[in-house]
Amino acid sequence: MQKEKNLKSFWKLTDSLTIFFLVLGLFLFCLIFFERAQTSQALSINLNLANNSWSHYGFKSLKNKLFELEKNRLNLQAQQITDIQRAKSPQIGLIYQTFLANSEKEIQRYSREMKDLKIKAISYDQDFVLLEKKISLLNASLSSSLFAVLLLSLQKLIKRKKEKKEKKEKEE
Repeated sequence: MQKEKNLKSFWKLTDSLTIFFLVLGLFLFCLIFFERAQTSQALSINLNLANNSWSHYGFKSLKNKLFELEKNRLNLQAQQITDIQRAKSPQIGLIYQTFLANSEKEIQRYSREMKDLKIKAISYDQDFVLLEKKISLLNASLSSSLFAVLLLSLQKLIKRKKEKKEKKEKEE
């Protein structure tokens, strides 16, 4: 009789622990699921920011190249000015120098902006890689917690089946 009581209390304890771990597993599954959803959203936003930064960088690079071409064109034109043209218009050399100085300023400005944009885009790319790794870990955690819940559920079902079988045998 005492042995049966001990066995019943043992099974009640294991039932309680199984239910506790089942609920804990489901709770962890929900937490990981929502964390994965947030991380997935952050990954999408980060990807958009990285793409925007690289696109902006490409635009600035094109503008920089255009100003470099303009500067080269102005240099060539300034070299081709003849003495006759300088005699007719003494300010022509000054005008070319002004245009050249403005082109150089724009080239420097776009170079600085490109450098800043490149740093920002690389930072977004690095964040993207970290978020991808985090999602991989969260996927593994989701699978693990779901597997644990499945095993606990199976254990509970097998135990119930076993109890029904034992109860049926006792009745016979």
